[in-house]
This record gives sequence, structure tokens and C-alpha cells, in this order.
Amino acid sequence: MQLMPDTPVDSILARAAEIIDSGGDFQIAYDLLQPLLAAQDPAAQFIYAHFGLPGETRDELEARSINLLQSASDAGYPPAMYELAVCLDAGGSTVDLVAIDKIRAAALFKKAADAGYPKAKRIHGLDLFYGSNGISQDKALGIALLEQAVAANVYLAAEDLGWLRSREF
Repeated sequence: MQLMPDTPVDSILARAAEIIDSGGDFQIAYDLLQPLLAAQDPAAQFIYAHFGLPGETRDELEARSINLLQSASDAGYPPAMYELAVCLDAGGSTVDLVAIDKIRAAALFKKAADAGYPKAKRIHGLDLFYGSNGISQDKALGIALLEQAVAANVYLAAEDLGWLRSREF
């Protein structure tokens, strides 16, 4: 989680993310986030969705994480839209908590891509290219989004784009 501090809130978020990323004391991260969580800050919810606290079971953590991702996504936070879409698309560790819904996932990927989130541009670009998951086909726009994802160094975007171009669409 890379966050750049511009405001006091951004500084708190960046410090909490740094603690989590370094495997530091999650209680300290939680304490930093608590006032922002009380204010329903979507970035704080997103960060808190990524770590557990002592005494919290895996099932409790996963349920809380999904709820926080949903709340942050509903508030328009693109990283949360993307991660919730990943859960809906493939299930992952939350498969028992979230029913796979590729159409809803595609809509969230689109919303996050439209908001400029590079990882979502890769997935939405593929949906556009193939006309899959309820997204109308638009190969040119799909390629354009993949090019943007490549420019942002999104994992696998260059490989996806190269493969599509090798097929002479």
C-alpha cells in the first residue's frame, strides 16, 4: 500500500500503511486509524480491511474485511472497488463469504477503471476487448486501457497486451 502524505489525514494513512506493510504492530496501526474509521473514511477502511487484531479469528477478519471493502467501495474509493471486484470475480480466501458474481465484479472493475485506477484498467480492458462479463465489446478501448495499465507498470498488463497484439485483432 503506497500512500503519499499531502495532508494530516494522508500522513496518518501513510503511517498506518507503512506499519502494516512492514509487519509492525497492528494495534498501533489500528489506533492511528480509529478516528478515521469512526468518521467512515474509505481509505482508512481499506487499510483496516488488510490486517487482523489479536483475538480476531480468520473468519471474523474475512467478514470484517469484506464489509469494509464494500463500505469503502460504496464511498467511491477505487482501490476498494478493485479489491471487492477481485473477491467477487474469483472468490479467493473469501469464497465462503462472497458469492462469485462476475457481472457485479466487471461493473466494479469498470467503475474503478473509470476513476483512473490502473489495476482495474487492465481487467476492464480485457473485458472490453473480449466483450465478456456483461461488458459490451470495444476492442479499441480495451487496447487503450491496457496501454494505460502498461504505462502504469501494472503486473501482467504488458504480457496481456503483447498476447492480444500477437493475435492481430
